[in-house]
Amino acid sequence: MIEEWQRRWDENHQTGHWTKKLIPSIREWVECKHRRTCYEVTQVLSGHGSFGTYTQRLQKTDANCVYCNEIDDVEHTIFHCPRWHARRMHATLLLGSDLTPRNMVQKMMSSADAWETVQEMLKEIMREKEREEVEHRNRLNVRV
Repeated sequence: MIEEWQRRWDENHQTGHWTKKLIPSIREWVECKHRRTCYEVTQVLSGHGSFGTYTQRLQKTDANCVYCNEIDDVEHTIFHCPRWHARRMHATLLLGSDLTPRNMVQKMMSSADAWETVQEMLKEIMREKEREEVEHRNRLNVRV
């Protein structure tokens, strides 16, 4: 069954590009014993969360990052936005290497400690980002 799932995963070129970049191997993902997701990790894995490119599709915001004005997608937020540099560097120090879209999930699956380190980074970034973006929108609405 996992082989069939993997085949369909690999052959689907219509959807899930981001998730497939993060999780190329269904078997490794399914067999990871310490895998625990939460709301914030699910947002990052799916790309469906507080990211300008996603919320713009829902007609709630524009696609630009409120911190640096780059296009705000999940990759930008987690791996490139200068606002979250310190969070990334803290995780990098704990893990012993940089996180990239190609290695983040692999690192998470390598040990329970690594999973916890990355999950905490993602939770901190996403929670603070959501809170700050609400404050930003509220300031804009007050000025109008």
